[in-house]
Amino acid sequence: MRGRTYPDFAALTTQAVIRIDAAREIVLRREVTVTSSYEAAAQIEAEARRRGYAVGAAEYSDVVAQHFAVAEEEVVALAALAAKLSAGGARVVPGEAAFVDLGG
Repeated sequence: MRGRTYPDFAALTTQAVIRIDAAREIVLRREVTVTSSYEAAAQIEAEARRRGYAVGAAEYSDVVAQHFAVAEEEVVALAALAAKLSAGGARVVPGEAAFVDLGG
């Protein structure tokens, strides 16, 4: 029985890297900050989670500033959701966009 050679090892390593890369999903997400009343913030967060939006940290003062990360095409939908659930009282501010690895 012959031992493994360097070309055998290189081929196995390349196959493993290809499988790892195939499992990765790199997507563009935009940070969006929604500022609203406490009552509206709870409703916005619950509905955002139901829709599968990434919900980040929240800052609390006399209002709530919630941070979300959504696909570029979902920014308008999140703004409409915030407007609806806050009766037009929410302030929506799109922030920076960044690539996120959903595959781990």
